[in-house]
Parts: sequence; C-alpha cells; structure tokens
Amino acid sequence: MLLEYLKDPRYVDREDPPVIDRIHRLSRQFTIPVIVDNKRAQLILKSLQMMQDVGIEVYAFMPPLSSEVFKALNESVELSKWWQYYKNDFPNLLIKHGIKVITVAEPTHLGLSDLYMIDGFHSSEVYIAHVVRSIIENAPSSSYLKGVDVEKLSTRIKTASIPLAFEIPTKKNNVASSKK
Repeated sequence: MLLEYLKDPRYVDREDPPVIDRIHRLSRQFTIPVIVDNKRAQLILKSLQMMQDVGIEVYAFMPPLSSEVFKALNESVELSKWWQYYKNDFPNLLIKHGIKVITVAEPTHLGLSDLYMIDGFHSSEVYIAHVVRSIIENAPSSSYLKGVDVEKLSTRIKTASIPLAFEIPTKKNNVASSKK
C-alpha cells in the first residue's frame, strides 16, 4: 500500500468496498436500521470509570474519518440518529462522567488533509502522532503525559517520510514482515 502511495501520492480509500460507498449504499456497518446498543455503551463507560478509579489516566479516542466520509455522514438522513449518537451523544456521556474525549474528527481539524488517512476510517501513524502531540500539549500539568518529550515527537512528525508513515518500507522489510 505505501509503495503504491509513493507512485501516486493522493488520498485513496483503500477499503473494499470503499467506506464512502458503504455509506451511500447503506451497507456493512452502515446497514439500516443502525442501532445503538445502550448496554454496550454503558459497559464501555463503566470499564473506563473502573480504570480511572484505580488511578489510570484515561482518554477515549473517537477515530477520525476522511473528509468525504465525515461529510457523507453529516448529510445522511438515514444514518442521522446513529451519527448524532456516535459524534456527539456518546462523547458527551463520557465527558459528563469525567472521561477525557478526543472527539471524532476529520484531518482538517488538525490542519491536515486526507493524505493522512489510509482509508475512509483508518488514520495513518503520522496522523495519530499529531493527535498524541495535541493530547500531551493539552493534558493537565499533573498528567503522566507531561513526561513525554514533545519536541522529540514534533521532530519525528516533521521528518516523516510520507503522510501515511514515518518510514518508507523497503522491499527487504516487506519480505521480512510477511514471513512473521
């Protein structure tokens, strides 16, 4: 995938079928009726609260979406209740219970483009590094995260080979990783 990107550096939804098509066709995870399982939502909340109760610093991460997917979900009448819950209601429930939330976003919210997205709903490692840096910068002074060297992380982000990866894979690395 990364080697293909090097030949033609542009955003491509690499899912099969692409996420945007799933939304338009109301298929796979976007099949109607899309329902929210409140029992699972409460289980997630209770689990996060239990971690906080034993002193673990908890951040809930709502994964980003490509711009086209974000826009399609904002415009979808059929998916509007589910999208409202996922984008707003569930994060607000977590926040109400003291959980820090990184809300669902699109790359532009961090000043990035869809070039940082692997597909419609998977972000690259470089995108995640931007998110982590933002979390660290906004963490309270008492946070364990304040021990992370933000300058080193920022340098790593700036020297990333491409928006999708810190290092460009070589044919040798691809062969070695496929044997694992």
